[in-house]
Amino acid sequence: MFRCLSLGAVAIALAVFVSAANAKDKKGEETNHEGTVVSATANMLVMTDNAGKEHSHTIGADVKVTIDGKDSKLTDLKKGDKVTVSTKDGKVTSVQKK
Repeated sequence: MFRCLSLGAVAIALAVFVSAANAKDKKGEETNHEGTVVSATANMLVMTDNAGKEHSHTIGADVKVTIDGKDSKLTDLKKGDKVTVSTKDGKVTSVQKK
């Protein structure tokens, strides 16, 4: 019984360690999220992801927004537009509509 508890504790500790290591590896990496625009204002983008889950992104003034490769404003996006949102360290770095 004691051996099972010890092995369980070791397994939990290993899982926590691996999770922490993976979280550190992702810091500083840019990730992309694809979805469909629900609404866009000067500083907020509401979209649904490919699974249909709605979420919002606060968009800073320095975020690059492009439509068909041309510099644009967030408010140029329309409901139903397909977009890719790039984030780094939890902040949006760009929004692209192709």
